[in-house]
Amino acid sequence: MAYGDITRSPAASGEAQSAREQQRLDALAEYEVLDSEAEQAFDEIVFIAKTVCNAPTALISLVERDRQWFKARVGLDACQTPIEQSVCAHGMHSTELLVIPDLTADARTRDNALVTAKDGVRFYAGAPLVTPAGVVIGMLCVLDGVPRPGGLDPTQKRILKALAGQVVDQLELRKSLRAAAREVEQHRSQTEVLRNASKRLQLAEEAGNVGAFELNIDTRMVKVSPEFCRIYGFDNVETIHGGAIGDRRKIPADKRVEESSMADPDRQVVEEYEIIRANDGAVRWVEMRARYVPPENGAAPAFVGIVTDVTEQHAVNEEIAHRLKNTLALVQAVAGHTLRDIPDPGPVREFNRRVAALATAHDLLLRRSRSSGRLQELARSVFSKLGIDQRVTMLGHDCEMGSRPVLTLSMILHELGTNAMKYGALSVPDGTVELNACIEAGEDEAPWLILRWCETGGPPAREPASKGLGTRLIERGIDPEGKVDMRFGEDGFGLTLSAPMANLAK
Repeated sequence: MAYGDITRSPAASGEAQSAREQQRLDALAEYEVLDSEAEQAFDEIVFIAKTVCNAPTALISLVERDRQWFKARVGLDACQTPIEQSVCAHGMHSTELLVIPDLTADARTRDNALVTAKDGVRFYAGAPLVTPAGVVIGMLCVLDGVPRPGGLDPTQKRILKALAGQVVDQLELRKSLRAAAREVEQHRSQTEVLRNASKRLQLAEEAGNVGAFELNIDTRMVKVSPEFCRIYGFDNVETIHGGAIGDRRKIPADKRVEESSMADPDRQVVEEYEIIRANDGAVRWVEMRARYVPPENGAAPAFVGIVTDVTEQHAVNEEIAHRLKNTLALVQAVAGHTLRDIPDPGPVREFNRRVAALATAHDLLLRRSRSSGRLQELARSVFSKLGIDQRVTMLGHDCEMGSRPVLTLSMILHELGTNAMKYGALSVPDGTVELNACIEAGEDEAPWLILRWCETGGPPAREPASKGLGTRLIERGIDPEGKVDMRFGEDGFGLTLSAPMANLAK
């Protein structure tokens, strides 16, 4: 049997010893102290222990699996010894002092190489180093070259045990300082990452001509990015009062947009408007995309989004719109000249009206920097051209649609309005029309746009004997995958158009 091999000590079972040894090794690993440089705090502890106990040698011994390593030592040159030469290892199973008055007379130590050597040690006293979790990781010990039958006096024992507690306190302090240093370094690294990410984001904003903002709805203060300030012509600041932004707009910022987004937090608000830049008074076109953020964890409700300078695109669209209007006017002129000899002028007027409806839709699309339009804006434009906007009530959901459904719906609304003026509710003074839009789940649970046209107060509606172009346009609906339901009755004409929202965005 090798003395000092605590896994073979008769004091406990092999399984318990193995578990205790693993706990000790884990605790030592957490302290990260093995093979570290000398430190004054520990050196002073062994000096005090040596002096108080009047011993030539004092050690802070940390017991590993195959060795004992000395964090601090006085009176001994070696920094470590094999575990077989460790007297401290015999104290790992107890939290009490280990005192051996004569090492040559103790069966555990009499064959130890440190004892049998010439001028070997004869006396040992050690106080266990007990972690806050109750794990013994080593000893603070004193050694002497002569036996001490009386061991240590009570005062020496008390001081040695107290100094052992100071060793553990120093180890805990080291661990806390290292953890704090790691947190600082991690924070520094995270800060650097965030700083770099912020720089890259700012570069991306500048490259894309995109500014970000966050409006605190309670205080009306707006956090803005540098690119936002550049677009609006403000000094490079981090916060601006919302009123200052409103003053820069030729189309003033009212709460209509915020209230719309608060009513439907899942919807992204998209608006285009003119601004007057603060620094040079230049008029610019800006597109805003934003979303309402409800109050959460004590934070105030906010309106968060981006702005993009779309002035150049707007100028291009105006030029395209101008040329398109000239082209459509030329088409109307050619058609009028070609059809001038037709006795009935009705078809020519209908043709011109349909071309005008297309022009209205194109004008809506080209007023924006993107190829899309909003449903209610389109409807108001079509009805205004027909002079019936005051007699058509629009209710329900407003949504963004792609260029194809905008053009299709403009023709359908034109036909509905024209038919209502000729034969339906708008052909009499008291007749009215209601256009109601809503979003409902379809058979596949995907959202569908449901558009209902309801005429009241007019003459009974009769299904036409033959289908003209207008009826066929309506029957085709907004989208090939959509549905159309026309109703003719004594109470007037009704129509329901439905289509998948996913298709209407294209």
